[in-house]
Amino acid sequence: MEQEVPRRQPLELVKQGSLWVVEDYRKGSRRGETHTTHDSQLSALRYAKSKMEADCHPCIVRWDSPRSVGALYWNPLFETLEVRRDELVGGWSVVPEAGTCAMMVAPSCEDAADPADRFDSVGAFHRALANAV
Repeated sequence: MEQEVPRRQPLELVKQGSLWVVEDYRKGSRRGETHTTHDSQLSALRYAKSKMEADCHPCIVRWDSPRSVGALYWNPLFETLEVRRDELVGGWSVVPEAGTCAMMVAPSCEDAADPADRFDSVGAFHRALANAV
């Protein structure tokens, strides 16, 4: 059976004192469910990657400071995006190749293709995660 697009909140890695905390992202409020804490960024990232893939979270956000994102690691389901005609909404949808849940909808194919290219170039999940882990 084909796996569906993630529908959970992103995970975030936040340094708090000498610990790295893995928690659900809640629009930067730091009020998400805390899953675990780690002494090193590397072990926190490994845990977050496993949890992201097992529980279908869309990505991991690593914070360098309260207002600065240091890195964004995408779930493999977002590695390849497609632009598809969607008759239900009367427009063009950007969807992950392995899923059906639209990331965005646009009135024309050209309007959908430009953001899809930007999403796709930001992804590069495996390369970025391989460098980090």
